[in-house]
Amino acid sequence: MIQRGARRHLVLPAIGALALLALVAPVSHAANQSINAGPSAGITVDGNAADWDLAADLLGPMHEDGDTAKATLAQGFARYDCDTGTLYLLVQTAPGWYLIPTKEDSFVKSGDTVLVDVETGNDGTPPDVAGTPIGAGVPGASGVPLPSIPSLPPLPASLPPLPSGAPSAVGLPALVGFEASAAVPAATLPLQIHGLVVSPVELRSAIFDLTISGTIACETPSPSAPPSATPSPTPKPTATPTPEPTPSPTPTPSPSPSPTPSPSPSPTPSPSPSPSPSPSATPSASPSPSPSASPSPSTSPSPSPSPSASPSPSASPSPSASPPPSPSASPSAQPVRLSIVTVDNRGTSDRADDLLIGGATYAVAPDDGDGIFERNEDGPVLFSVSDPSGIATLRDLPPGAYWVIETIAPPGYDLAGAVPYRPSGGTTAQSCFDAGTLTCYADPAGGGMTAVFVVNTPLPAVSTEDDYRSPAVILLAIVGLVIVIGAVGSAFLRRT
Repeated sequence: MIQRGARRHLVLPAIGALALLALVAPVSHAANQSINAGPSAGITVDGNAADWDLAADLLGPMHEDGDTAKATLAQGFARYDCDTGTLYLLVQTAPGWYLIPTKEDSFVKSGDTVLVDVETGNDGTPPDVAGTPIGAGVPGASGVPLPSIPSLPPLPASLPPLPSGAPSAVGLPALVGFEASAAVPAATLPLQIHGLVVSPVELRSAIFDLTISGTIACETPSPSAPPSATPSPTPKPTATPTPEPTPSPTPTPSPSPSPTPSPSPSPTPSPSPSPSPSPSATPSASPSPSPSASPSPSTSPSPSPSPSASPSPSASPSPSASPPPSPSASPSAQPVRLSIVTVDNRGTSDRADDLLIGGATYAVAPDDGDGIFERNEDGPVLFSVSDPSGIATLRDLPPGAYWVIETIAPPGYDLAGAVPYRPSGGTTAQSCFDAGTLTCYADPAGGGMTAVFVVNTPLPAVSTEDDYRSPAVILLAIVGLVIVIGAVGSAFLRRT
């Protein structure tokens, strides 16, 4: 029998084990999600959500890091066209979050296969994609192709010229979502929607991820039975009279033949003896020693050794001529992928009203190693990029530390100071952001992007109208009037 104290000692470890299992249990994704399917989707991939039923097509919220306990950063929608076998997808970011439009970071996968990404293009045949731009009237809406990076203005004289073979820029503006299509069969298939977003209010980047098992079920029309013909009345068969059997004639027995008497044998004449043949000179049937009858030496098997029977030296295993395997080299540093996010601080210290703003131009130059921006002592400018919508993205910069230098501010804004890009020392399994301090987070599905934030302040407003009611103007008018009156009075006194 277990004592009461002993039971207490057994219960407490059990409770602790259950609590530990609850802590280490991974965040679960939706096991299975039904996708709205029908005979005709009626969707045009143009970045516009007007042809979607956002209630019926809802796929689910997309949380930060794919963790349902964290904030929702985007919403996903899906619809399937059973007639064409096309899956349509719509992604809308949460207010205040903007999509970085790079294929390495914003995509839709099924297993290890990328179905579509934000740089797939749009030619009217799946896979297609169209970005949802910021605001109205921005290129990219209603199927208008997204622009390429415009021609770059000349750099200031204090900056070196651009070298040849510079890294590439992503020619897409910042987005608040995308619409896409892909050809997939109607079945249950794994789906992953992944995106990298930035917030000018929070001055940070983050990933959203939705991984589900999507079930696409198209109703198969049951084959309709062909119309049955009206049965015609079956005619009654006419009775055929049974013919009476015709009696077969009785065969007449034929008379048996009388036996023929056998003739008596006649005496056989005895043969006369013929002369015996004399032996001829022809060879007798005894075997003759002809060469064909005697065994030829050539036909007897010779015991000469065949080369294949004896082991040749080449058959023995010889040491391989290839050099021994060298130790694997340490992984080289990854090329830099950099997003420059331009922020309008609205002239206030409150970040809650900050916005994304476009129109800046940046130069990117390597740091000389001291971590201090020195325009004439740091390395040469490697690239210059315009920022038409608030996010400029560069690929394949050589590994290292850089300075992001705003060479042209957005119209009406003060020029911002240089912002450092500090290498994270990590791999493509993480992404980072830098708003004064470098912060990195796990991003195993993405491409390893670092976002730097450049904050711009509006220039002081200058009035274009004459404000004659200001105190300074009134004071000057009074002083001028007093001077005029004094001068007139002095002239009058002199005449008198």
